[in-house]
Amino acid sequence: KQGLMPFGMHRNKPFNALPQDYMLWAISKFQSSTNAVENSLAFAILASAIDNNYLKDGDDILECLTDFNIKNSKSEYIGEQGQRLDLECQIVSSSAYYDEHYRQEVHSFLLKQGENMISYSGTKDLGSKGDTVKLKATIKKTYESKGVKYSQVTRPTILAQA
Repeated sequence: KQGLMPFGMHRNKPFNALPQDYMLWAISKFQSSTNAVENSLAFAILASAIDNNYLKDGDDILECLTDFNIKNSKSEYIGEQGQRLDLECQIVSSSAYYDEHYRQEVHSFLLKQGENMISYSGTKDLGSKGDTVKLKATIKKTYESKGVKYSQVTRPTILAQA
């Protein structure tokens, strides 16, 4: 039996009748929830999104589930603040924008080294999502967000890209 959206502007609509952008929003909003009902809702809508061909291949589904995968990682902090490390990481996500004030492009990257999550934001372009990159970087700080431990790096020097 087809599930119905339990709340919001699309209340009582079958999942497969929801607009594509609303489906993708709901999946990203609730997939990392600690509330079991919201988490189940995200995966029920995900199944409908796949049935509707909104998510056509493994890459689409993987991207949609990135938040969930990160949330459930066993990430630990790496290094000490100020320590310069050699790292080999996979780029999990990347984005860039042009900073009008400083008149330069700023890049933000989320990297994964084994189970460990690493973030970087700065002017250096490290590559594209899915790339593996070897770099030398300095640990700027460590922090936790939504139960995931991150090590933030600065001053990256690319040693090799795959």
